[in-house]
Amino acid sequence: MLGSLAPTSPLDLPWAAELAAGWDSVPLWAKLTGHSLFVAGLAPEFKGVSWLVHLVLTFCWGFGGGILSSLLIMDPKRAPIALFASNEVGLIYLACWWLVAYCPGGLLERICGRWYVKTFTKSCTSLLRAGLIVARVDLACSMFPGVVAAPLVLGTIAGCGGKVIVDAIKFGWGAMTGAAEMSQPGFASRSAFVAAAAYYFLAHAARAVEARAAAGLVVTALMAHSLLTEPLGRPLDFTEPLADLVHTVCFVPKPGSLLAAAAAAAGAAHASAPAKPAARRAAAKPAAAAAGSAAGGKGDGSGDTAAAAAAPAGLTKPAARRSGRTAKAS
Repeated sequence: MLGSLAPTSPLDLPWAAELAAGWDSVPLWAKLTGHSLFVAGLAPEFKGVSWLVHLVLTFCWGFGGGILSSLLIMDPKRAPIALFASNEVGLIYLACWWLVAYCPGGLLERICGRWYVKTFTKSCTSLLRAGLIVARVDLACSMFPGVVAAPLVLGTIAGCGGKVIVDAIKFGWGAMTGAAEMSQPGFASRSAFVAAAAYYFLAHAARAVEARAAAGLVVTALMAHSLLTEPLGRPLDFTEPLADLVHTVCFVPKPGSLLAAAAAAAGAAHASAPAKPAARRAAAKPAAAAAGSAAGGKGDGSGDTAAAAAAPAGLTKPAARRSGRTAKAS
């Protein structure tokens, strides 16, 4: 349906195609090394808990999107799991993980924490992530021609599946400190969807530009974000205004706003609630005791309280009353 709206010939953008070729020319081992150094430094709180949990957690963080999308495609020849497709992935990641997490002295961890090194490693992550999103959209369009959901879903999962897996592991360990990606979509899922949708629309649905040119535009946009966030020290979330616009137009409240409103309502209700009966009774006991002490023994029965207070601590209540009457009679 969308293909009928496509122009007779796509726009010729040779510079965008050259950008795609330039990104593809980066050696795979260099991209894997930078990407592994970046994700191996994530979740440092798990290093002292269990080395195996930290290894699995960080690996899933870096390669979970490819794993989940491969499992959904169910074709190991056309979409193999990266760990099973090449020895490079496992060996490079294992070496980088040990160097960052457990190397004596923590030298490499401190080096990777510097902003200019982190800019390089983060850009390697974005380069692999953007390439995987483009590849999954192309594969989905070839396997499920004419189906819009396939490229959008698979492309989005390829770009944010690792964060979803990590949230599940953290929740199981009781280490979740914020909202999960599925409950409150953040930059990871929003940027993955925007990239998949933009590439699908430009290259396949509208066929506005050649596929290579569209890939160059999408990859360059994500790379520019990674190259600017660390030097500027700002998130530069370009997807948040788009999300706000969609929620406003569709009248769908943002998940965070619902939780904030519920928390505010619960706090207001708790503050305005009347005191509980037990609290009122506890507050009334000191007043009753004071009144009884002031009344003394005036023949109205209130003297029993004073007598009981004067009786030894080992006496029971009836014994305290008898002791009080004996004192009156004498």
